[in-house]
Amino acid sequence: MSHSMEMSDQIVSTARLLTQAGNVVLSEFGITMGTYEVILLISKGNDTTTKLGNATKSTLANITHKTKALEKEGFIERSIGDRDKRVWTFALTTKGKKFLGSVQRYYGEALDRLFSQFSEDQTATALDVIATTRQHLEALIQDEGVLAAYAKDLAQKGKGKS
Repeated sequence: MSHSMEMSDQIVSTARLLTQAGNVVLSEFGITMGTYEVILLISKGNDTTTKLGNATKSTLANITHKTKALEKEGFIERSIGDRDKRVWTFALTTKGKKFLGSVQRYYGEALDRLFSQFSEDQTATALDVIATTRQHLEALIQDEGVLAAYAKDLAQKGKGKS
């Protein structure tokens, strides 16, 4: 197995495990990692269904489901766009801000325990590798034509057609 394949396998399985662990921790608050991500993104200005869908790579139906549940709980408020009535804009309520603060403190403590085994140098190296990988992937995904052509070329080579 190539180093690239091994890195990819490790990243994918680690991401899955982090999500599972996050779901266990966040279940104490009655939410999942996906719901936490939506609350966090709204707090950072991703305030429309489209922005949330793009940021999470989720369907608009999935975002609508989560935002309606968050609105029902009183964590967010929804307003309809002035210019386009089809656009919903979201904002955290006071209750939502307090909830997010509580979740972040609790979740942060859990993450601190998880990552406390790493030295500062190991942490810095890991962050650098993760950030570089993410930036490269985001650039490839943003230019779907290049990514699709690359994938097609690789598939043809894999099938012995090149």
